[in-house]
Amino acid sequence: MHKIRICMSSLLLVCITGLLLLSGCDINNIILHSEIESSLTDTASSSQTNIADLNIAAGIIGETYKVTGTLSEIKRYESGDTLLSVKRTDDEISVFCPHEANINLLALTVDQEYIVTGVLTEYKGELELVASSPEDIAVQGDYEFEEVKVISVVDGDTIKIENSIGNISKVRIIGVDCPETAKEGQSGEYYADQASEFTSEMLLNQTVYLERDNSQIDQYDRLLRYIWLENPDTIDLTSISLLNFSALLLENGFAEFVSIGYDDKYEDLFAAMEINAKEISKGMWSSH
Repeated sequence: MHKIRICMSSLLLVCITGLLLLSGCDINNIILHSEIESSLTDTASSSQTNIADLNIAAGIIGETYKVTGTLSEIKRYESGDTLLSVKRTDDEISVFCPHEANINLLALTVDQEYIVTGVLTEYKGELELVASSPEDIAVQGDYEFEEVKVISVVDGDTIKIENSIGNISKVRIIGVDCPETAKEGQSGEYYADQASEFTSEMLLNQTVYLERDNSQIDQYDRLLRYIWLENPDTIDLTSISLLNFSALLLENGFAEFVSIGYDDKYEDLFAAMEINAKEISKGMWSSH
């Protein structure tokens, strides 16, 4: 895991290690990555080469390269660093985005094609690119979320969809947990009916667009997706608030925020929306 990247001589490392042990710090949380840090300082002077048609192994350490590929995985760390996996026709390369690069993480979406620029480095025996500015990660063209039709609503956070070739699937909406409706003799939770009604009013028989995070399905074989009312031109606070259905559920008090696994793209934003709904006693957070 990319945590802290430090460039030092072996003698200095021994000294600092002793100091850390004496101070009670966990040295396992410190990851040496000297090649990357030195490469970042040389980024401005490196020449840029397009290696889209070459195997990444043919690159030269320390040089800056531009590649085009499909984003297949996003790992977000508490440090603010992000590690991307970019899949090309014949290979897949990791792209490290340190938090200092100020990459727009909301714009990073799995299954979309990106143009990536970065310094080629080696980390733990593997080659990777290191981005250094927001311009280094750019979506290629428009977002192409999967277009589907909502054919039924199971409850507030689960729907059934039909895709372009007629396949029908259940979708569990990511980031939200609506009150449970009555099932098998059990009474429904407070505001469950209102949440289901809202989802039906907004989505039933409508064309919507599915955005995937890192996961494909849950333990019940339901697709895990964010639901967009329209295919967004850009992904920012405005488009999320208006068009992302998880955001609409949270803003209107029909659901509470829930984070599961690595599907955490909008985690901070969704958590803030729930807090705001509580503060203004919206929907399920009103007194009853």
